[in-house]
Amino acid sequence: MRIAYYEPEYFETCTELLINYYNNDLCKCHFTDTKAQHYLAEIIETPRFIGFLLLDDQDNLIGTAMCHERTWWYKDELYIDEFLIHPEHQHQGHGSQLIRFIEKYAKEQELAGITLITNNLAMVEFYQRKNFHNHDICFMYKGLQSFSS
Repeated sequence: MRIAYYEPEYFETCTELLINYYNNDLCKCHFTDTKAQHYLAEIIETPRFIGFLLLDDQDNLIGTAMCHERTWWYKDELYIDEFLIHPEHQHQGHGSQLIRFIEKYAKEQELAGITLITNNLAMVEFYQRKNFHNHDICFMYKGLQSFSS
């Protein structure tokens, strides 16, 4: 396994990974190819985008973290927009490896910290094991439409 910085040649495989990650019984999402491409393109086009690719020995995509640096009053921080490990490769330490790399990157850039939002309760436990913690921030959401088909 190796971690590399995002390269545009991986856009299609990142799109496939996003679809595989979200379109299942657990997440219950319904990403089409077009929606997934638009979603990832918007993240990649974010100012100060930085992406990380987790690749196997044949350079097949196992996971990705799509991030961007954000300005903050104290020091800039890294915001994780998407953190995806292919379902077939989860629970094997790959997510931990990717988080460690992201932390190393943030320290090298002298960033204040790493921020993310997740609504996947299983991921909350994963992030807590990686020393992410609840902070004095309340993320609130008001749905305006039903997600049912």
